[in-house]
Amino acid sequence: MPLEGAGATPANAVINGVLYLSDHLHGRLIPFRVSEQRWGAPIPIPGYGQDFGYVGGGVYYRGLLYLCHSTWTGGNGSIDGQPHHFTGSWSIFDPATSKFSRLDIPAKPGELLCSAYGLVVGNELYLTAVNRNAPKNALIFRTSLWSWS
Repeated sequence: MPLEGAGATPANAVINGVLYLSDHLHGRLIPFRVSEQRWGAPIPIPGYGQDFGYVGGGVYYRGLLYLCHSTWTGGNGSIDGQPHHFTGSWSIFDPATSKFSRLDIPAKPGELLCSAYGLVVGNELYLTAVNRNAPKNALIFRTSLWSWS
């Protein structure tokens, strides 16, 4: 890895010949061109250092890369002063445009959702979330691909 101190996890797919690695505690994606065996310039993830201190590995779905957030800043540190925890938001990276958007998991009044795991099964994306407040219920969100055929 060309960047000192980088702690990275690869996404679950090579996208147009590029493997993206999330640099957890530096809030950036690091592209690696597989066929050329060459690293690209790091891509800063918006909101890092303000909304989250850690970004998880990526889940690729429908042309987009989904990256979960945590308040962790390393050691015992947390961006919000609370014990570190995953948040209810995800960064979404579009490799075609190199732009980011954000997904906030919808919460009901009184819920404080933490979402850290995503999985693609067939044509569906599943994201899990847990309510940190009582009754500490778990939620599973599913998005499906469909066609007009």
